[in-house]
Amino acid sequence: MQITIDCEEGKVIMEALIANPKCWITAREGEAFEIHWFGSGPNSYKDLDIRATPYVDGTEVDSGILSANERKQEQSGWLDGYQVSEDMARPFQFGTLELTDDENMVPSTRSGAPYTIRVVLEWGRSRPPKTRRKSKNARRSFGNLSITNVLHKKHALVGNFASVTLGEPVPSEPMLEALDFVQEENTPTVEFIFRYGSESRLAGLWTKAQEFLTK
Repeated sequence: MQITIDCEEGKVIMEALIANPKCWITAREGEAFEIHWFGSGPNSYKDLDIRATPYVDGTEVDSGILSANERKQEQSGWLDGYQVSEDMARPFQFGTLELTDDENMVPSTRSGAPYTIRVVLEWGRSRPPKTRRKSKNARRSFGNLSITNVLHKKHALVGNFASVTLGEPVPSEPMLEALDFVQEENTPTVEFIFRYGSESRLAGLWTKAQEFLTK
């Protein structure tokens, strides 16, 4: 997906990619996925980083930062999961939905954005947090994020039993510290929304579309 924004100095282009969906991502149980992003802009943007913040079914996940130097080398940013230690991460993967009648079991964020992976991109500058800059031996702390696969029946789409979950921890590239990020003033924030569905659900929609087009 690509979005172009006109500004006084020229065009700002921002891109985000999960698969290569025209509309919906086919979610196969146990299949992992990655989030990639890139951006370009006029000369005033050349020293800016791009932060990507994903929201899985409304739940915010770790942000990732594509540095200005990486952009100059035409690299893209990528996130493949949630970091649980310096060298271990739980990968993003598709799972199976659990339906319930109990609203207390489902976070309000989950009910408001089912079947979605939202990616927010921002331009700005990043640096180590002040507390860590004072100590060379300081280390990043890691949280314990939980993404539920439970959804209330009234919010479910008929035939769509797909969900996003976090897999078991696997080795990852070392990540020793989180960076502070400050968004640059007068730069755009761009939001990409990807929707996903189980293979059977999407196959049914495609069949109905073909029947409609051939009438």
